Amino acid sequence: YKDKLDDTGKEYLKEISAGTTRMNTLITDLLALSRISRIKNPFEEVDINTLIEEVCKRIEFDIKKHQVTMNINKMMPTIVCDRIKLTEVFLNLINNAIKFSSKQEKKPVVDVAYEDAGDFYQFSVKDNGIGIDPKYHAKVFGIFQRLHSQEEFEGSGAGLGIVKKVIDDHKGKVWIESELGKGTKFLFTIPKNLKVSKAEEEKDASREETARG
Repeated sequence: YKDKLDDTGKEYLKEISAGTTRMNTLITDLLALSRISRIKNPFEEVDINTLIEEVCKRIEFDIKKHQVTMNINKMMPTIVCDRIKLTEVFLNLINNAIKFSSKQEKKPVVDVAYEDAGDFYQFSVKDNGIGIDPKYHAKVFGIFQRLHSQEEFEGSGAGLGIVKKVIDDHKGKVWIESELGKGTKFLFTIPKNLKVSKAEEEKDASREETARG
């Protein structure tokens, strides 16, 4: 019916379509948040180098589309964690970094780094994007909290809430270092004393026994 509508009608349809897309995103993120809160995956030994490689493959299209320079520390450790949920953490943070550094004149750069922090592994994802005013640093981790309009940057605002929930479940900490116009660095820690789940230990033992047999 497009040809039968005037400009106002076409604008209404455009808004309806955009609203439907936003609602679909919101429902998808609500389901993701529900799974993160409800499902308890086993803790296992995870090579973070491999995990980040897998994340980058999943968002390879966006990386190429925005011509993002990815600087990734190749000396990441192997840690005990929930592999599925920690994948979501890196996916959300790297996606976020690309999103907020791609709508500017300078070329987007994303740095994924690691450092030893005593009893903790400390990871960070840094971008050269628009930055965040320090007064909003705590707010961004609230569920569905947004600092920008949907027209500026798409998304429901659930991503960082999911990140915080996962890190809290691992008994770690997540925080921001950022200023307006100076990029953003998200940092989080994972304790070194986490233990492999008993079910995973039994699986490993069974695999070793099968290999010997």
